Amino acid sequence: MNKKLIAVVLLFTVISLSCNLLTNTAVPGETSGDESLTPGLTFTPSPIAQSQGITAESSSGGGVLITWEPINGADQYLLEIQVGDAFIPIAVLPAAQTSYQDENVPPATRFTYRLSSLVNSEKSDSKEITVETLPETISPLQVGLEFDTSSALLEIDPNNFDPNLIDPDNFDPSMFMPQPVESAAVIGPQGGEVSVTGSSGVMYTLVVPPNSLRAEVSIKLKPISAISDLPLSGGLMAAVFVEPDTLVFDIPAQLEMTPPADFAPAHAPLVLAFSFESEGQEFHLYPLAANAGQSRVNRQVASLQFVPNLLPPLSDMAKLQHGGGYGLGSGTVDDVKKVIKNPPAKSQNRTAQRLATDQIDELAPLTPIEDGLVPLGTKEAMQFAKMAEAILQKASQADDWSKFMEAVDDFSTYINAGGDEYYQGTNDKIFERLAAKAQALLQKNKGDCLTYDDFAAQDLVERLTNPKDRFSLMLSEKFKAKFGQKLLDEVAMGIKNCSFEFSMTSKLTFKTEGSTLTTTATTPQKIPLFLTYSKGEIFLWGGGEMKLQDLVTGICSFPLKQYDSLKFMIEKLSPIYENGMLTDFNLKGYAVHGWKPVTGIKSSEDKKGCPTMISLQGGGDFWTGLFIIARQNGSIFGWKLQNNLKNGNSLTATWKSVLPSFTPLGISGSSMTEDTTLELKVTKRKK
Repeated sequence: MNKKLIAVVLLFTVISLSCNLLTNTAVPGETSGDESLTPGLTFTPSPIAQSQGITAESSSGGGVLITWEPINGADQYLLEIQVGDAFIPIAVLPAAQTSYQDENVPPATRFTYRLSSLVNSEKSDSKEITVETLPETISPLQVGLEFDTSSALLEIDPNNFDPNLIDPDNFDPSMFMPQPVESAAVIGPQGGEVSVTGSSGVMYTLVVPPNSLRAEVSIKLKPISAISDLPLSGGLMAAVFVEPDTLVFDIPAQLEMTPPADFAPAHAPLVLAFSFESEGQEFHLYPLAANAGQSRVNRQVASLQFVPNLLPPLSDMAKLQHGGGYGLGSGTVDDVKKVIKNPPAKSQNRTAQRLATDQIDELAPLTPIEDGLVPLGTKEAMQFAKMAEAILQKASQADDWSKFMEAVDDFSTYINAGGDEYYQGTNDKIFERLAAKAQALLQKNKGDCLTYDDFAAQDLVERLTNPKDRFSLMLSEKFKAKFGQKLLDEVAMGIKNCSFEFSMTSKLTFKTEGSTLTTTATTPQKIPLFLTYSKGEIFLWGGGEMKLQDLVTGICSFPLKQYDSLKFMIEKLSPIYENGMLTDFNLKGYAVHGWKPVTGIKSSEDKKGCPTMISLQGGGDFWTGLFIIARQNGSIFGWKLQNNLKNGNSLTATWKSVLPSFTPLGISGSSMTEDTTLELKVTKRKK
């Protein structure tokens, strides 16, 4: 095979794998373009309150300092906090003590404390104080990710390479570039699992229960070998990225991390779970599973002393509601304090971090109890109580769709993390208020298709009429008990009335060294898309059949391996609004599934030294490679909107790129052409 052809084949191989390699690293400072706004408060915080000789002061670190004047004759003090309609004890204190620091108190919430003197085991001289805790200063952390790759990498310059060193019948282009370590499986409503083993020997298994997904999705696990700027001093133990990160599990999935027999123990006292989004954004602590726990030598240790880590090398994380990155590391109390000073931007991530923090006994241990005078609940129960009060107030203030969906996010995270085991009365109140807010908001919705409110209403109705996880079941039952099945049916008929379909035709050519690669991608049938709400964002997703044809012509003409069955996945197609009006869409995530990474090329040559056939064993995704190369920005903006749903029954959004000739970014001496049309059709069903 001649030298020039070797260079051409190598370049085409790089293109076929580029969609994998471009996602193998992410560094701090890069952003995905997503922006999340912190919702406004309905009251102005008053961080210091004084009344009847008792003072409460909220600090920006998430604590409330209670101080008081001594009460004559007191043997001890009982400090309680109001949750719902009841006061629950949080500390029994000696008579000489006149202050108490309540840690891990949810922000932007009004809390009422009650201090009572205890004389001969009887309560007296009770005093109450109400303080409004300070809101968080949003300062999300971002870390750098290094994904696992195979080690068979050779540094070879194609321009100074002797082709005689290669046996054409056993030519393996994968040796010229690192190969990602990953595993994928198509999982649909029936459920399933996917597993992969990282370079550390840790095996990651994602178990998706039946009815968790509304359609088939190709789910990929990508082990992470290193995380730069990880804010845990004990370092990384294990981490994996679940793609697509836009996944929403209607029933939470379980991620299992199984270490090898010789896996090193944690280097720091605390084993901490964490999560993050694409490119390492929104790094935050994540709850461990209820049966994992943290180290507990003595549940009533009254200082921040370190205790031995009694956990196995890897502990189970709480169940997953979304795709994205998840991992375990080890750290100290100081590490945790630094992380929680940098709350993530999205409310559901902040809630997950607070629940994770609440599990750490060393951060805010219980006050010693003398003689069992007053039965105090476990620390975890107390922290769930504070969270319940915060969510109750948020639900009461949820008078628009944005605030309502945020309250739903927080409460579903709370319930799925084990909050349904505590304070049933307060939980019932939250469900009642959410049901009442849902009814009021649904009655206002006009049943259109494309406003934020329309999307939120459709997502809510799906939860109420087809509940799957425990949270949705409880909310649906509360709604029907309060307003009846008939109203729910009527609301569902009026709102679930829009369908979304996507189609594509795309032809790209790439010319270099006298040869031309042509790739054509089409969707033979319209791909149905599903509406999804996730962490404050509304978007469409779905997948369907894709046809892909590849051909090389020029110096030598030869076909490439073709596929009869591929799947094109729309991972995130987001509407864009200006002043409440739909003006554009943004296609942020897309992928081709069903092909395998290149493992070798076999060929035979004619008399001119040209191959009569080159077969990429496993194939290659040339279309995605060229489509990425042609884009200076990964997002697809600038859709043209036609028609208006208010005056008709459909809306069509079209995106076109017709480029007769251009030089691809960063590849001199080459040229490309493109003719691509993407179309989204929204149809409003007749009532």
